[in-house]
Formats: sequence, C-alpha cells, structure tokens
Amino acid sequence: MSNASETLLRIVESLPEPLQERILAEVQDFLEDMRDQGEWDAQFSRTQSGLASAARRVREEIAKGGASSFDHERL
Repeated sequence: MSNASETLLRIVESLPEPLQERILAEVQDFLEDMRDQGEWDAQFSRTQSGLASAARRVREEIAKGGASSFDHERL
C-alpha cells in the first residue's frame, strides 16, 4: 500500500464508525464508476477505427451527391 493510501486509511479510521461507513460507501461508488468508465473507454477505443472509416465513407458519399436529407416522416 502506498504512503498516501496508508495516510488516508489512518484518517478514515480516526473518524466515528458511522462516518467511516458513509465514506467507504462513497469511495466504493466512486471506484465502481471509475472501473465502468475505464471499460467504456476501452470499448470505445476498440471501435474508433471503425467509426472513422464509416465517417470517411459518409463524407465521400456526400461529396458524390449520394446522400439525401433525413426525412423523419419516412420512418
């Protein structure tokens, strides 16, 4: 464990137990969010080249006059 982690642990341990539990619940939520964000970032990076390729094809189609305006009534 790093010095910063040990210091943080000592600070939390010095607090009343109900406050410790609240802090730990918040930290757990934060860490879960960070893990989810990391997974999202990894998934997005894996699809980035495909998205860039699709965007390139769309720009080429527009340049050739092959694209038309979106008509939501036709859905």
